[in-house]
Amino acid sequence: MIERESPIPMYQQLASIIRDKILKGELKSGSKISSVNELVKLYGVSRVTVVQAIEELVKSGLIISRQGKGSYVRTSKHIEDLSSLRSFEEITNLESNNVVQKILSYNFIPLSKQLAEIFPSTQKVLKIERVHIEENIPIAKVNIFLPEEAAYHISKEKVKNHSLYEIFEKNDIQISVAIQKIEAQPASGSLLEDLQVENGFPLLFVQRTSIDNNKNIIMFSEFFYRYDAYTFMAKLQRTSDL
Repeated sequence: MIERESPIPMYQQLASIIRDKILKGELKSGSKISSVNELVKLYGVSRVTVVQAIEELVKSGLIISRQGKGSYVRTSKHIEDLSSLRSFEEITNLESNNVVQKILSYNFIPLSKQLAEIFPSTQKVLKIERVHIEENIPIAKVNIFLPEEAAYHISKEKVKNHSLYEIFEKNDIQISVAIQKIEAQPASGSLLEDLQVENGFPLLFVQRTSIDNNKNIIMFSEFFYRYDAYTFMAKLQRTSDL
């Protein structure tokens, strides 16, 4: 219960109580949180305290507030199967129709040292920055880099409504292989605003190099996933040559 003499603010105590109920499974995924008035009566705190606690849980990604409908425990994480090659849009569309994307930038940029090593035969690359949003909460930031020759097949309008893999395939460019690196990374810089998280919030950082049938690097992508929105899964098979 709430300890009124504690140096910990009451809204943080209440947020911790609700968080524990979610993590222990007492409040199930997708279930509705008690209303503000109900929480006021249950814990003997002010409306301001309850509202602050709910805002704290929304920021942490545990609950979602829907205007006029109340607050709900966030639904289960998206699961990305590392055993198959799919685009971000293909993965989220398989699981949910609630994920939308917002394009932050779409322009050609000069090559950095890192990009020059990835795309040695081009002078500039098309950079696409976008955020993927579910239930009004940003769940992932994506930076995509395309060499000039690949960029001519796409447009900003196409990118709004189709996955890049789909666009390439319609232009007879088949992406057959991708090399992917995954690591943990704390949020900082522009990611704080893009993902609406606090400094140091844990992210899953993924770098993917996509290669076509002719062994050309066709795309380099950086994904910044909220740790509480995504799970990576892979089926591993033990080989006999160990």
